[in-house]
Amino acid sequence: MQFLPNRVARNLAGKRLTIGSWVTSQEGETFRSPDILLTYDNSRQDTLEGVSYVANGDWQFVAHEVQIPDDVNGIGVRLYVEDKIVAWDGLTLVEGSFAGSGEPPVFDDVTATSGQWSGSRFTNILKNGSAEKSWKGVPEEIVSLMKKYGSGTWANRLNGQLFTLYDLDRTGVGYTAGIRAMFVTFWGSFAGGDWPGLARWHYAVAIGFLILSVMGWMRYAWLRSVIQPVMSSIITFPLFLVAGLYLVVGLLRMEVSAEWIPPLYYATARFLLPAIIPVVLLGLAGLELLTSKKISRIVIAVLVACVFMSNTWMLLRVELPYFNCDLEPRWTCTDL
Repeated sequence: MQFLPNRVARNLAGKRLTIGSWVTSQEGETFRSPDILLTYDNSRQDTLEGVSYVANGDWQFVAHEVQIPDDVNGIGVRLYVEDKIVAWDGLTLVEGSFAGSGEPPVFDDVTATSGQWSGSRFTNILKNGSAEKSWKGVPEEIVSLMKKYGSGTWANRLNGQLFTLYDLDRTGVGYTAGIRAMFVTFWGSFAGGDWPGLARWHYAVAIGFLILSVMGWMRYAWLRSVIQPVMSSIITFPLFLVAGLYLVVGLLRMEVSAEWIPPLYYATARFLLPAIIPVVLLGLAGLELLTSKKISRIVIAVLVACVFMSNTWMLLRVELPYFNCDLEPRWTCTDL
């Protein structure tokens, strides 16, 4: 199974594609050429099944053409077999009509990334169509160490996360959505938790707080010799280290895969919540470093007022109406 990056799939909407492959199986066995999987914005999925063939016991090239709908947002290729041994090589997906030529493509090299087909140059849309490149997993020494002092599940999860990075073109969308989910649920814990939810302006407060804090720390880094530090480096470094480590844990606990639709299955900040205290302390310290103490204290006072307003808004406009609502879904009774 291989899904194309979303941007590539969107560019192929409404076009005609040719999918082909070299295949070998036991003589007389039936198989079909690669399937095309389609996904849409409304979560609907379709499968354009390949053409059935009978194996001749030797390598044979099979190909067919498909018309991609205009409203598709995801395209994948699947090799489908049932209770038989089938070997595939040189999987090729190209834009245009080539199956009718009856000729196999001629690749430039063993990687099957480009070549000529029926007299025309082409670039294979699929990655690693000939499987010449292998993905390297986590070194065995690290796996053994994790199994000894942790668990095999963590070792397998580390390999899974590594494999998602190999196909970042596809999984990048999932990581972006996951980071957004982590941000939303982390700051949601300051005003009623991440359920039943927050309004967008609440997150504007959090973003403003972070921007001002980062500006303060950047000012301190630039004018370190003339600015009195708010807290000792003995405290600052461990706080940054703890916050960074929890962020890494949150990223590792994301459920992302290039074979899922969409790539992100699960992401939350519940693994980051122990970092709330370090983040708040570092954030307030950054505000203190922003400019004069008078202005910094005014900014902190405004921040406290905004947090109080957001909590009050959540209580009166969301949480009480939500739990007193007799309709389904209960969200209809809230201002979200």
